[in-house]
Amino acid sequence: MQDAMRKIGFFLLTLAAVPALAEWVEVAPADQDPGTFYIDPATIDSFGASMRWAWQMQDSKKPAEDGFVS
Repeated sequence: MQDAMRKIGFFLLTLAAVPALAEWVEVAPADQDPGTFYIDPATIDSFGASMRWAWQMQDSKKPAEDGFVS
């Protein structure tokens, strides 16, 4: 039973680490808020002939009301 729990725990930790593998590329630097925008090129996908989407991240200069800065 402990071996199964260890495997499950390892699997969950592996899933949690996957977002950290992203290669974020700066696409819109900003000297003022809202901050700097980044995308992960590995997640770019297309819908139809002219629409594309990708994961994005924003680094704010100041924490938001909820305390987050990214």
